[in-house]
Amino acid sequence: MKRFLKILPILTVIILFGSGFLFSGAQASDCEHSWSEWSGRDGQHRRECQLCGSVVTGECEYYSIILRPTCTVGGHTEKTCTLCGDTIFTDETPAAGHTWDEGTQILAPTCVADGKLLYSCLACDVTGEEAIAATGEHTVVNDPAVESTCSATGLTEGAHCGVCGEVFIEQKLVTKKAHEWDLENITVVIAPTCQPGLEETGCKNCDAVGQRTLPATQEHIRFVQTIEKRATCTEDGCTQHVICSVCETVLFQGEVIPAAGHEWKENIHKQPTCTTDGLVDRYCEKCGSNDIGLVIPAMGHTVATNPAKAATCTQGGYTASVTCSVCLFVFAESVTTPALGHDYEEAGVREPTCTSDGRKTFECSRCTASYYDKIDRLGHDMYIFSTTDPTCTVRGLILQKCRRCSHTLSQSIPELGHEEQYNTVAPTCTEGGYTEITCSRCDYAGVINETQATGHSGEVYETVAPTCTEGGYEKLRCTACGFEYEDNAVSAKGHTYTPGLVVAPTCTEDGYTVYNCLYCDDSKTENPIAATGHSLYASESNGDGTHSGYCSKCAQAVKEPCSGGVLSCLQAAVCAHCGGNYGTVTGEHSFTKYTVVNDSYHRIDCANCQAQGETTEKHSFVRGEFVPVARGFLYTCRICAHQVWGRPIGDAEGNGTTGDAGDARAALRYSVGLDNPTDADKAAADADRDGEVTAADARLILRVSVGLEEKNWSVLFVNEDGSLPN
Repeated sequence: MKRFLKILPILTVIILFGSGFLFSGAQASDCEHSWSEWSGRDGQHRRECQLCGSVVTGECEYYSIILRPTCTVGGHTEKTCTLCGDTIFTDETPAAGHTWDEGTQILAPTCVADGKLLYSCLACDVTGEEAIAATGEHTVVNDPAVESTCSATGLTEGAHCGVCGEVFIEQKLVTKKAHEWDLENITVVIAPTCQPGLEETGCKNCDAVGQRTLPATQEHIRFVQTIEKRATCTEDGCTQHVICSVCETVLFQGEVIPAAGHEWKENIHKQPTCTTDGLVDRYCEKCGSNDIGLVIPAMGHTVATNPAKAATCTQGGYTASVTCSVCLFVFAESVTTPALGHDYEEAGVREPTCTSDGRKTFECSRCTASYYDKIDRLGHDMYIFSTTDPTCTVRGLILQKCRRCSHTLSQSIPELGHEEQYNTVAPTCTEGGYTEITCSRCDYAGVINETQATGHSGEVYETVAPTCTEGGYEKLRCTACGFEYEDNAVSAKGHTYTPGLVVAPTCTEDGYTVYNCLYCDDSKTENPIAATGHSLYASESNGDGTHSGYCSKCAQAVKEPCSGGVLSCLQAAVCAHCGGNYGTVTGEHSFTKYTVVNDSYHRIDCANCQAQGETTEKHSFVRGEFVPVARGFLYTCRICAHQVWGRPIGDAEGNGTTGDAGDARAALRYSVGLDNPTDADKAAADADRDGEVTAADARLILRVSVGLEEKNWSVLFVNEDGSLPN
């Protein structure tokens, strides 16, 4: 019985395998086909049973669609099988091309810009553009000249194209004319007192008004407007307020001293709690004010919330509690909650690769806890991908690749080496000899056993001597190869000049000396002598600003302009040669030209002749930008444009600011010899203009910097490098 139980499983397997063979034979002969979709190719369609692999074929039956050609796409007949959908194309015809209309001008051409012509296809919606060449003919517009005045600049005549704007003649700015100030009618606008005054006058030719400052005539008269008042606990105080009694300029601005406030001392009878009021008495130690029986309001509860803690997968939690942090009154108690436990879900699968294990990951939906199950790696599935044969110098290679990943293996095949062949070349006169090595299998070529060229074996067959301008040499011929060449060059000798003919100057032409070369025909001229000029005698005026006469040296009749006299607006010039008058006399001077007399004044001279005017004016300077190199400002006269470098008195540091604490410190250091200032530095630091830099200058600059003194200093003129003029 036990033996039967041991062989029972073996009999069961044999019976199952036998029945499988019987069933499989029945299915092959009685298949209920499951056909695939029809597919077509080369006029045949077919389908296949997905169970037994049987195939059914047949001829395709086509229906046709004729597509006619368009302007850009060719036509054809499209045939499609009614059963499998196979499509073929026949009877292809080329595209018809566009049929353009005559075109419409959409942009007219100008003198510089092309126009545009728009074409449309009569068979489709396509359009095209063609350029119409520019005409190149400008429309000239003349721009009239504009005369300048003392209030506006003028323009010269110009011309431009009215279509494209191209400028043919550019209009240039004509500088404004200078104002002609009415110095006989000067109006005092503000009379000077302890403050500077102001006067003004108008231009004779326009509405411009010129102004200049008049210096102050007196010092400020100090007046105390308010009395100093002390501040109390409840009322503000103030310091003195000083003004000028003449011009009401604030010389010293008083300051408000704010009320100091009470200094309370408290006596608490009852402390306040969260729910009950307290009681206190207080009095001021400075002024004696007091408050008796003041109520201190109850503080109220200070609510403190102990936050709740949510339960997690591994830890329990609790709800929030609310209490008063002062009296500990409980508004809400805390209740504990149990731990939740993990809730694992499948989070993803990483498939195994040839070299790495895969894994299936599980993560908790509530926290970061996770775990994974390992999936073993697959290992490489290698095959030979390519084979490269070796050459003479390069190894061959067998390359294997994995079917699943990019892993590769390579195995090298040793190189073959060259099959060398030798060819010896003998040296010549110009080229060296060598042995050439080549390979019968590849294009390798090498050279060994190189020897120098033998060189020419020359014989002299002609000698060329040097000249003044060209060098000499020998002509040689090689006895071995017949090559001809030149050697043994000699430099050119150069010219050797000797003095020759001396040509004397005339009235109108220069004289010179001719030098000739001893060995060739070359020559040169040197030692020029200036023309002597005509020497007229019996000169007579022609009445038109010229005179005529005869030259005493060349006897020619000569006419030349009169010269040597002085022309003015009131009197013609007298020629120094013929004594005749010349030049145009206007009869009246035009005193409009400003001539600089010195750095303080300019003079008004005649603009048409050399006559000097009797009127002088002080410059009216306008200060420009500060220039660190000059340590000063560039001042420009707004009337005559004369420029001088200036540095305000009080700018001891030379940094462009006047009368600040830094200037006061610099002046003090100059006065005690701690610094080595330049003469310009010391002159600028001498604020009181007594010729010395002392502590008094430093105090004066400091008082100006804090507003205790009025800044009313002049300007010190300096050179461009910041030094004083000589």
